[in-house]
Amino acid sequence: MGAINAYQFDRGVARVSLSRVSCGQRSHDCFASLIHSIHAIEEDSRVSAAYFALCGGETPPEGTDETASPVDGNEESDGTAGLPRLFKEIRDFPLPLVSTIEGRVSLKDAAAFLASDVVLMDCEAEITIEETKAELDDIASLLKRRLTPELASTLRAGRRLSARDALAARLCDFVAPASELSSMAVSLAGRLGSGPGEMLTLIQAEARLARS
Repeated sequence: MGAINAYQFDRGVARVSLSRVSCGQRSHDCFASLIHSIHAIEEDSRVSAAYFALCGGETPPEGTDETASPVDGNEESDGTAGLPRLFKEIRDFPLPLVSTIEGRVSLKDAAAFLASDVVLMDCEAEITIEETKAELDDIASLLKRRLTPELASTLRAGRRLSARDALAARLCDFVAPASELSSMAVSLAGRLGSGPGEMLTLIQAEARLARS
């Protein structure tokens, strides 16, 4: 997945940024670090909502050994270890949670963020499907309530999902230019976390239902 920055706090919204800086970093370690951040946010009384930003990329940074993180199922890969727990932590997060996906990310890295209340994607983003069959089975078991036959076929074929494809498949809720994602997410998270209200409650409930 990459590096996880310590969460930042801005007007009631906690933000965690995740960037793809090392293809060799084990996803399991990143999942564990993110769970630690989630628990820290839950204990911060200043926080009324959260925003997770997942940023991928087309190519690894200079000096990165891309062979260090195989997806062919050999013994060096940590597969989807830790993913079910992270998915549950995000799904059950007690505060409103908005996630954004920017750039090119793997399905394994994106999967847990699809459990957020609201998911926004960069209009140029794409989700790559390079996982082994066993990994896909693990991910499908988490997403099974939202898997359409068309989406299942795409996953089996190993094709990429564009942002528009993801929107059509209800894997995300909004698509916007990358330059607008952060401001949209912070604004939406702030509104969702501003207090009880019939409309806000309905928005969150409907969004969470679409993600389940």
